[in-house]
Amino acid sequence: MKIKIKETQTPPKEESMIKFSMPNLKQGLVVPLLILTFLIPLFFGISKLNILDFNKQILMIFLLFPCLILWFFNNISEGKLELYFDPMHLIALALVFITAASTLFSRWTWGSLWGWPQDSSDNLLTISCFFIFYILFSYLINKKKIHIPYILLTFSGALVAIIGILQLLGKFIFPMAITKITSFNTIGTVNSWALFLSSIIPLSLAFFAQTDKWKKTIFGIITLILLSGVVFANYWLAWIGLLIGISVFLTLNLWKSQKANYKFLTIPTILFSLAIIFGGLKVSIPGLPITPIEVSPSFQATFDIVKQMIKSSPVDFLLGWGPGTFKYGWSKFKDPSLNQTIFWNTRFSNGKAQILEVLSSVGLLGVLAYIGLIVFGFYRGIKMLSRLSKEESDKMLLIFGIISSFFAVSSLKFLNPSNLSLNYIWWILLAGITVIGLKKPKTFQLETDSKVSFILSFFGIILLIGTVFVLYLEGARCFAESKYAQMLEASSFEEGKELLLQAIRLSPQQEIFWQSLANLYLFEAEQEISNPETSTEEKTQRVGNLVANAVAASKQATEINPVNVANWQTRGMVYREIIGWSQGSFEWAVNSYEKAYELEPNNPFILTELARTYLAKATITTDDAERKSSLEKSKEYIMQAINLKSDYAQAIYQLSLVYEMQGERAQAISTLEQLKAMAPFLVDYNPMQDIGLAFQLGLLYYSNENYSSAQGEFERAVSLDPNYTNARYFLGLSYDETGRKTQAIEQFELIEEYNPENEQVKQILTNLRNNEPALQGIAADETSVPIENEPEEQ
Repeated sequence: MKIKIKETQTPPKEESMIKFSMPNLKQGLVVPLLILTFLIPLFFGISKLNILDFNKQILMIFLLFPCLILWFFNNISEGKLELYFDPMHLIALALVFITAASTLFSRWTWGSLWGWPQDSSDNLLTISCFFIFYILFSYLINKKKIHIPYILLTFSGALVAIIGILQLLGKFIFPMAITKITSFNTIGTVNSWALFLSSIIPLSLAFFAQTDKWKKTIFGIITLILLSGVVFANYWLAWIGLLIGISVFLTLNLWKSQKANYKFLTIPTILFSLAIIFGGLKVSIPGLPITPIEVSPSFQATFDIVKQMIKSSPVDFLLGWGPGTFKYGWSKFKDPSLNQTIFWNTRFSNGKAQILEVLSSVGLLGVLAYIGLIVFGFYRGIKMLSRLSKEESDKMLLIFGIISSFFAVSSLKFLNPSNLSLNYIWWILLAGITVIGLKKPKTFQLETDSKVSFILSFFGIILLIGTVFVLYLEGARCFAESKYAQMLEASSFEEGKELLLQAIRLSPQQEIFWQSLANLYLFEAEQEISNPETSTEEKTQRVGNLVANAVAASKQATEINPVNVANWQTRGMVYREIIGWSQGSFEWAVNSYEKAYELEPNNPFILTELARTYLAKATITTDDAERKSSLEKSKEYIMQAINLKSDYAQAIYQLSLVYEMQGERAQAISTLEQLKAMAPFLVDYNPMQDIGLAFQLGLLYYSNENYSSAQGEFERAVSLDPNYTNARYFLGLSYDETGRKTQAIEQFELIEEYNPENEQVKQILTNLRNNEPALQGIAADETSVPIENEPEEQ
């Protein structure tokens, strides 16, 4: 049969080979778009770990993908194919293909494809959802009803503002524990919340100017609510966003509006003045609630990281490292001078500006696509306005608002990091500009039983299968994350482990699950080692199995995502903890930490962990030459760490341990005394960290027979943690050595209260009460601390 595709502006009513068209289906498909428009800024709470963006991504997927399927099959069932050959559609489609290519070559393809636990706003799936929304919006939203989604957006924005203001005032309206903080809102950080509100104020102003009577009152109240949110946040860049949007709004009004409307411009002029005062001059507003300080890399730091990332190869220059991979570039190329700040061990997931992040993650092609949409969108809006007469004021005011808000949001992409909600309003504003400027689509009539109809039907079936697959995987990820969150709150170890295993079965590609499982198995092995109720043979077998499971889990995490430093650190820690239990564990621990160091070469923590690994080797080896070599290697890594961060307390502490094992006790004591003097002046000083320092210095004093100084350190440790049994044990011994028998007895009586069956403690108390040395009659190999009660590691 001959294939015919007949082009026509008004397709004839010819029946198709597929018969399931529903009455008014197209009108019905508008509903999910309107629901999303209203809910995306407000939605949160299904996922407990990533409470905002991951939840919004889930909502988009479960509404947009089925909507796309129904729209596609409805077109086929009607026997026609409508196509807009619009440049903005082509640029948006190009962005999706560029993101897909970047994902294919990504450093971590799975994370770039799905997002969480990476950034849920910067991944192929989310970008695809934005594109689907954009396409459906342009095909389904009627020009005459274009105002409806933007009215919903302003109403949603007002609710977002009210929720955020109440939170800042300490009026918590949601029951979830995670929302019981003043900085919580439904957009993201307080700064992101303020940017969102300031961006849609021009849109709200447009409705205020366009309507009359009670409608004007409603939109006037909405505008005041949005402005109140910006005032409460008092974020200077939100004021700059408002300044940009209002400037465009005023310019367009002066260009196209009638003189009768000039009196309305008093309001945007006032907003313009406020934006200059609080944004341009950065005048602070007294008496406002205190908002948390938000920190991000500077423009220079972000640019330096991005420059290093994209010059790695031609592919990286064109396509970047993959969506959501900025944090890996940060780890690899961060400036060593940051080690002297409080953020030395912080891995930033976002840079200073979204457009720079796009350059690092999707490359030059991605940046050109975004800029193309921004420039072409603004040009489309201006061109469209130039064709309207001044008598069409109602239509013009809405266009003013859409263009002004679009320009504000677009400008902020060059000034600030973004999130899913901010990206979403950018796409909905872009869609509005596209719809208003669209010409009539070209309609192609599909003849019954034609090959084209068959091909389109086949493509629809593939699309349907793909949609089902995406919905299944997203649902599995959601349930898996829920199990993981329950695991963190589990009442027992066994319950937690079972929940974690369920999460892994649902979504085995989540690296964070395998990291946690490795830690659980390792913890269980440590508990089994100290369990006195199991026989040696049984204990060896069970510990061996648990260790093997911990190793396998940590290995799986690195295989899933080999560019995440945290995975290699977890794997190295697991191997280090089993040195002496498993053959080859030392070599694997070193290899794992060296891989982590390769991925993050300016982090002194990794070097210190390597030093601890060699120190652990030196502790268990019986070969003097190997012991000496291991200690020297440990010292070498510690000195490298100190060169990177001169005030790194953990490295200095480890150095004292090396000196002690090398027999240089005086040097070990001097090192810890220096650390004690400098500790209060460290940028990340925590007084609870003094517990370990006080105990170790006390041990060195005690070993050096400086019992008076040892006593002072152990007293300091006990004052910080009264339940620290190890410190009490040596404090009692120090009291005994300085002749303070009564105080020594008090310490060991306190220890006996918690350990009534400990024979060594009983013997020490008997000796002290008989006015004899505490350790008299106790063999040298029995003088270790009888109760290993360590304080919580800080």
